[in-house]
Amino acid sequence: MKTLSFDISMWTCPHCRRRFKKPQQRHSCGLVSQAQKPGDIAPEIKQLAQFLINKLKRRVPARAEANPTGSILIARSPFAEVRLLHRSINLAFVLNKNISSDRFERVQRISPRQQVFHLKIRYPEQIDRELLDWLETAYHLKT
Repeated sequence: MKTLSFDISMWTCPHCRRRFKKPQQRHSCGLVSQAQKPGDIAPEIKQLAQFLINKLKRRVPARAEANPTGSILIARSPFAEVRLLHRSINLAFVLNKNISSDRFERVQRISPRQQVFHLKIRYPEQIDRELLDWLETAYHLKT
């Protein structure tokens, strides 16, 4: 039986050590921890972001890379962004199907088959099974 092997070469940024599929990939190169976010973000919002990431990591082995505005959630490539605001989180994730929900503030078509879904999270109760299912699906699209 013949074994197939794939060379998935990844470029690593020499400054922030993030890995990318494309050499010299444009990106924001900020190295900060969740505790080092701008001072005007409420502590409960930082905790809410960590709660979201922890709940998701119980379902999928996603990586969360902190940046100056929040975190990028990564499978093999990024599948969601958690952006910290003063009193809420902006969450954006990519799916290849239509979803109709009042929870979305905006839906942006980025290709014939992919859309970016944007929503605000203010309370832990908003991090429910439905949201985690969407994020899990987004994760699997990037693995």
